[in-house]
Amino acid sequence: MIGTDIYLEDVETTLARIDAQAAANIDHTVMWIGAIALAALASIAVCAAVLNISEHRSADIKLKRLARQVVESQEQERARLSRKLHDGISQMLVSVKLLLESALLRFERAKSREPDAKAALSTSLGRLSSTLREVRRISHALRPTMLDDLGLAAALEQLARELDGQDGLEVRFESANKGKPLPDTANTVLFRIAQEALNNITRHAKASRAVLSLDIAKHAVSLEITNNGQGFDVFSVLADPTRGIGLRNMRERLDTLGGKLHIESQLGRMAIVATVPLPLAAPNPQG
Repeated sequence: MIGTDIYLEDVETTLARIDAQAAANIDHTVMWIGAIALAALASIAVCAAVLNISEHRSADIKLKRLARQVVESQEQERARLSRKLHDGISQMLVSVKLLLESALLRFERAKSREPDAKAALSTSLGRLSSTLREVRRISHALRPTMLDDLGLAAALEQLARELDGQDGLEVRFESANKGKPLPDTANTVLFRIAQEALNNITRHAKASRAVLSLDIAKHAVSLEITNNGQGFDVFSVLADPTRGIGLRNMRERLDTLGGKLHIESQLGRMAIVATVPLPLAAPNPQG
């Protein structure tokens, strides 16, 4: 423009600078909006993950509590049946056995002997004695009274004595601190694991010697069952749904108490170590 010292080049330069500054401000604002949106999305994702983990943990705790209640209910029913067998059927069988023994004694003292009747009574008495022993064995297998009366160490020692020599298997029990008391749930779980392990050894291991070792420390109790059998492939057995049911049962029992199961197996030595932390976590009554 003439006479005003204003030129079109200056106007265009100023407008270009204003446009550039406006564009920069718009880009800066868009970046801030994007950053805020990303932060919001990240916060939502973190909150969702925390909520999911919390729900998963809550569900896991509830599942473990339910499993513990199921196991406790099973043990209570086992104890009830064991008492019924011991105090009811077993006592009736003992009474019948005494009557048969009395009748047999009268036959032997009688002047007129009847060999057939005496032989029948002797046979009946023998079969009744076998039935009585079987009932007592079932009662003991359901719930050994020694486990409730004297604790885990005494029950394991008795279990080792009962199985020692059966099917050519030598069973020994070792413990440095037999008298230390343990919670009933820990007693039950470890005793059932010992039963299951010895049953597996008898059926599958082809072993000649098995050892139960109980170690009760301040913060944990561990039970180790070893044998000198043929061993097995731990990974393949646990991966096969049709095998390793006993091992999975052991693991599930320990999970209800927060315990761990460690298995080592090779030719000539197989070891199962069950560890339960002490003190046991109290079950949450809510939920």
